Amino acid sequence: MMDDSSANYFEVQKAFDAYWAGKIIPVREENEVRPIHDPANQSLPIIDTKYVAEVKTYKAWLRYYEFLHDEDGTIFPPSRMMAEWERQMKERGKQ
Repeated sequence: MMDDSSANYFEVQKAFDAYWAGKIIPVREENEVRPIHDPANQSLPIIDTKYVAEVKTYKAWLRYYEFLHDEDGTIFPPSRMMAEWERQMKERGKQ
């Protein structure tokens, strides 16, 4: 969904949350990979790390578009992103 330019920010979040419901996400909030296996604690479940890159990509996408969407979740087109960037640069120059 993230590769789709017409994707909705909130729908992507819902799809991610639905997929990972009841599963251990292999990446922490701090973008660190969770330990796969702790020899000191044999009761820890082994975490599948094949999705680590995908989860990190999703989190980067989420941060990037956090302020680049409308209230309904529609992602700004490139022209609007550029206009927003120019507006922010002007505001920073006034400070």
